[in-house]
Amino acid sequence: MSKRVGERTHGNRTAHTVLLIGLLLAAAAVPGSGAGTTAPKTLELPATVIAHFDLSTPAGNHMVLQRQGTKRYLFIDQSSKPGYFVFDVTQPEFAALVSRPEPSSSDSDETTTAKNEPATAKVETASQDANVPVAPDADSKTSIRNNPDPADTVKLMDLSDPDHPSTLQTIKNVTSFLADPGRSVIFVTNDEGLWVLKFHREQVKVVNKKPPCDLKPDRSPIAQASAAADCQ
Repeated sequence: MSKRVGERTHGNRTAHTVLLIGLLLAAAAVPGSGAGTTAPKTLELPATVIAHFDLSTPAGNHMVLQRQGTKRYLFIDQSSKPGYFVFDVTQPEFAALVSRPEPSSSDSDETTTAKNEPATAKVETASQDANVPVAPDADSKTSIRNNPDPADTVKLMDLSDPDHPSTLQTIKNVTSFLADPGRSVIFVTNDEGLWVLKFHREQVKVVNKKPPCDLKPDRSPIAQASAAADCQ
């Protein structure tokens, strides 16, 4: 996107990006949706980082966002061990780690515990709230699960100037991607930990905004109608 070939080419590419964002956010909001589809290798988003956390062990490829009362908890599994990192993301910009798997004393103990049974793992709680869950509720009807086939790379774009878009940051080696569309928040994990992103919907509106109409009175009604279809 760094080099414009022409107004029409730029517009088509931008429209494709915006459409992709909409489809991705819609799919991420429905548990289990998106299965069997192939995500692009690189995803461009009009977003910025509002929080970042290093994780003590590499994140896996599963995330669950669950509502519990007035709280919202984000569960991130580990790539090779049982147990979840749990973040309180009720206020995403002030996200906080509230519990994490306790390091095992023996690798042999880890291999004997099934990965699909994280509740058996030891847990360290970093919160005073005794109600902090240590694993997502499989029966919860308010949970959002991550896109099962995320892009390998996520580029954070500044689209405030549609004619001169720029890349703010690139997140590589993505392992999981989860969108909370209602709050315009996106959670991404990679080998550098958890990234909390704020999705800028207003930039999408700017990109989609039609140019102002400048209809000359001497144009024929047909010509004016044709021009009006591409402006506002």
